[in-house]
Amino acid sequence: MTDASAPPVFDKWEPRECPFTIEYRHGLMQELRAAVAYGQQAFTRGGMEVGGILFGNRTAQGLSITMWRPIGCEHARGPTFVLSERDRAELTKFLASAATLPDLAEVQAVGWFLSHTRSDLSLRESDLALYNEFFSGVTDVALVLRPGRHNAARAGFFFRDAGGAIQSDCCVLEFNIEAGEDVWPATHAETHPGHARELPFPPERHRASASAAAELPPMPDATSATAAQSAPAAAASPAETAPPAVGSRRSWRWIALPIAALVAIAWLHFTRNGPLDPPETPIDMTVMDRDGQLVIAWDHARPELRAARGGRLSIVDGPVRKDVSLTPEQARTGSLTLVRGSAAVQVSLHLETDGKPLVASAQFLGAAPQAPRTNAADVDALRKENLELRGEVDRAKARAERAEAALKAAQSPPATSAPPNQ
Repeated sequence: MTDASAPPVFDKWEPRECPFTIEYRHGLMQELRAAVAYGQQAFTRGGMEVGGILFGNRTAQGLSITMWRPIGCEHARGPTFVLSERDRAELTKFLASAATLPDLAEVQAVGWFLSHTRSDLSLRESDLALYNEFFSGVTDVALVLRPGRHNAARAGFFFRDAGGAIQSDCCVLEFNIEAGEDVWPATHAETHPGHARELPFPPERHRASASAAAELPPMPDATSATAAQSAPAAAASPAETAPPAVGSRRSWRWIALPIAALVAIAWLHFTRNGPLDPPETPIDMTVMDRDGQLVIAWDHARPELRAARGGRLSIVDGPVRKDVSLTPEQARTGSLTLVRGSAAVQVSLHLETDGKPLVASAQFLGAAPQAPRTNAADVDALRKENLELRGEVDRAKARAERAEAALKAAQSPPATSAPPNQ
């Protein structure tokens, strides 16, 4: 049984390139790996990227990370972890009030983490912008996790050097987080001080190599091979020394001829036509509801979208079918918001680029949108305003009729009087 009063155990990450030491609570990486794995399974193709705040304390040697809290992201621009204006406002509010929370009263924000499901361990431009805006301290760090097979993950810290620069293209020291294991090669720099950029050999490859070696037959040594070659031919069994039957040769010949013909046909097809190339390129797209409005977001980080010439959205909203044309700017933005009218909406995306078109399809299933509620007081006010406007119109008509009559009277010639009798 573990003693609850025992001090927590910490693991260290201290490559020689980092000007300070980073230590984290033993078990923290397992919690982050589970959060990243949850995001990986939340989206069918590529996973949904997640992020969070790292809390701890600053020591004389560097950082001591003890806990974390998630960062809310509505993924308005797709499955990548890019914060919207609303997300940034919520993050600013939370960081300002974190010290007032009971469980965070004795710690402070010392960095953040995020997952990359479609790129390697590096910091994108959007990641650097968030890093510099919200975690601009000299010792504030960024942790990137890349989920892998069997619920494992690769991870690495990013930091500011003595001059304040961030090496964002790659991590100086990666480490593995295996699912269900308590020990990771976080101190790889201690065992390989001269190779800080080298990665520890993945444990799953160790296991695969060991299992494959166990299944291979033993390799004969030189002595046994020489003895086998010098053994008399009489020691072989009659089945091994007997020549093959004529019937077996004919049967193999009849089998080999069709195989050779199929190989020749396939060779002619690929040499003339080349390998089949799909005419379209699929991309990721999400469809979600926000206050009765349908938010359609696709992967705006695709490099093909830089030269997008536009596109269209085909939407089946219950019984209504409609097509929405996209301008080049809308295609590059990667999101569009529409009002939905039913509980089931199907969306198909087609974007025109310089190369193959980018296509995607998604479906939304949820509750039917609620009709706007009408307030009785508002209805009475509108009815009263309508009556007043009608009265104004009637009075304006009467004034116009009087003015028209006066105008006609002014324009008619005066009547001539008869001359007096003489």
